[in-house]
Amino acid sequence: MSLTVHELEAEARHLTAAERADLAQRLFATLEDEEPAGSEAEVEQAWLGEADRRYERYRAGETQAVPAADALARVRARLGGR
Repeated sequence: MSLTVHELEAEARHLTAAERADLAQRLFATLEDEEPAGSEAEVEQAWLGEADRRYERYRAGETQAVPAADALARVRARLGGR
């Protein structure tokens, strides 16, 4: 019988801090061994495709351009002025 993630976490909390740190490092290392969600080239191609779609919508009059200063001001406002 295997433990659920919540059960495993509860059990891990009984370990010492050093043991938890060691376990965390070992688990993190297993993530590095797995195939990434998308290669850098795949991610770049996806963004290029998105940029092309957005540009074509702009050219077709479906969207309007926003000045960079306005766009940045909106983002800063949403982030609380950070």
